[in-house]
Amino acid sequence: MKSLDDKSSMVLFNEGKDLFNKGELYEAHLKWEHIWKYGDNDSRKNIKGFIQMSGGLLKQSFGKQRAAEYLMEKAKNNIMKSQMFSNEVNIRNIVKQINECIVLTQDGVCCVSSVTISI
Repeated sequence: MKSLDDKSSMVLFNEGKDLFNKGELYEAHLKWEHIWKYGDNDSRKNIKGFIQMSGGLLKQSFGKQRAAEYLMEKAKNNIMKSQMFSNEVNIRNIVKQINECIVLTQDGVCCVSSVTISI
């Protein structure tokens, strides 16, 4: 398969965003991984944090708190650097929600069941 152009990456990002906001974390994760696999270096750099965020929430749903916290920290840092999708989402709000989730995770609370991150 040939690499994705920016328009195709944006379509996949928004499809993943819609799935994520419906709570379909795994499906969103897969959409975004498609950008990672077939996108150019810029697309990969910009989608990385969203993949990590969905992965962190999935890890948490499996009871892997340390892995979840690690991925959420990585996600936060990478999403703050993301420029490609900044017109599609409120980066500052996502980072705020991730920070809240990290604090709850450190307190032993599962974000997936008690907090909804929306993008």
